[in-house]
Amino acid sequence: MKRILIYMVVLIAGGFTAFAQNPTEILRYSQIRPGGTARGLGVGGAFGAVGADYTSIGINPGGLGVYRRSDLSLSLGFQNTVSETDLLGNANTSTRFRAYLPNASIVISRLHVDGRGNRRRGKWIATNFAFGFNRLANFNAHSVFTNGESPNSLLNHYRDELTTSALTEDQISLDNASAGAVAGYYTYLLNPTGITGTDYSAITDGRLVNQQIALTRRGGIDEMSFALGSNYNDKFYFGMLVGVPFLSYNEKLTVKESDEANAIPSFNNYGFNQTLKASGAGINAKFGFIVRAAKWMRLGASFHTPTRYSLSEDYYTEINSQFDTISYNDFSDGEFTYKLSTPWRAIASAAFIVKTFGFLSVDYEYSNFNRAKYNFDSFDTAENALNQDVKNYLRPIHNIRGGAEVAIKNWRLRAGYSYTTSPLEKNQVVEGRDLVSQMYSGGLGYRFERWYVDMAYYRIASEGTAIISPYISGEEKLKFDNYVMTVGFNF
Repeated sequence: MKRILIYMVVLIAGGFTAFAQNPTEILRYSQIRPGGTARGLGVGGAFGAVGADYTSIGINPGGLGVYRRSDLSLSLGFQNTVSETDLLGNANTSTRFRAYLPNASIVISRLHVDGRGNRRRGKWIATNFAFGFNRLANFNAHSVFTNGESPNSLLNHYRDELTTSALTEDQISLDNASAGAVAGYYTYLLNPTGITGTDYSAITDGRLVNQQIALTRRGGIDEMSFALGSNYNDKFYFGMLVGVPFLSYNEKLTVKESDEANAIPSFNNYGFNQTLKASGAGINAKFGFIVRAAKWMRLGASFHTPTRYSLSEDYYTEINSQFDTISYNDFSDGEFTYKLSTPWRAIASAAFIVKTFGFLSVDYEYSNFNRAKYNFDSFDTAENALNQDVKNYLRPIHNIRGGAEVAIKNWRLRAGYSYTTSPLEKNQVVEGRDLVSQMYSGGLGYRFERWYVDMAYYRIASEGTAIISPYISGEEKLKFDNYVMTVGFNF
């Protein structure tokens, strides 16, 4: 079984020309956003220089030094994903609704004062500790593509693979071909033709088929963090954080193609199922500081090291073919483990604060995606090919986040916006999108003497081309609507 997955990884490494030549795992697991409380999400995640919120700690650990009281918070979130697709003029809309935990955290603040409020350590005002979880990425989406009369069968790709490889029938195995090509041959959907025995045809060649395609993705990245921060003279706040992200990603692609017109002798339909389950954990570190340049202005900067993941992936591919008097089935599965390093990040922030009225905040984030890396325990050829693709086809991203909070007595009104450029070189697409995305957010909160309630809504929108195979691609627009509520206590 291990040999099966080894070949699949090598095939992916050599097959990106047809699929925009981009390493999908690097992109998928590096596209994270500031996660945390409803307050931080309500202002678009622009919290790098504001501080005193667990969202800010994940962006700039220097924000931990701003706390003057201990804090306990818990958040509950709901995500509704709307997918709008178009395959050769055939439009579909589908939704997926999931509950998740955006944040759970505790901050312990130790003020260096005596019982009378006098400082005990000169200008060192506080040392604060924090522990918690933040959701950094949601992968939940469900897209449906249909075409009642499609000339582009999924089998075309596997037919071309066998013909290009010039394999004879006795050479068709998982040592020499992809799982889909092998399953297509053993279910009599791909057959040799011509006198050489190395050319192949698909049973759907020259025919129109009814096509039903579903692509389901789910999972997320949750980061457990431990942080330490300090406050020097209410002028300089600094901190450091160790993050341990836990990753889970499940993807299922199902394709059904049928001969509704009865134009293919004895053939009825076939079903293709392919699943990927990935899981693992990583580690990173974050360092940052905030300077109070004036009573009304704070400036911050932070640096995030690459996250080094250890990942395990399980694959399963199956084809069922249905003929008039008989049916066939073939499947393969396997697993593969490897390591992956995401790109580093650098963030600069500014916040303009008027205590009785609220604040205005902006963050700028830079991350160079072509510095990410794969690491396999062996199979140097595949590793080198993927890492070269990272350098050739990925580029730095720029993320701008802006947000504002207005205080009206105990009420808080919030709004924010975020824009992220594509990590792909010009004219590249992958996994259905060019990966340019925008985020719109708003929120409402109320402050009691010792506790608070915040609510936020934010939408992440992206669109592009969904590539199922070199012959099958359609428009895909994704909208991720999120609703988050946070309850917190000060002590």
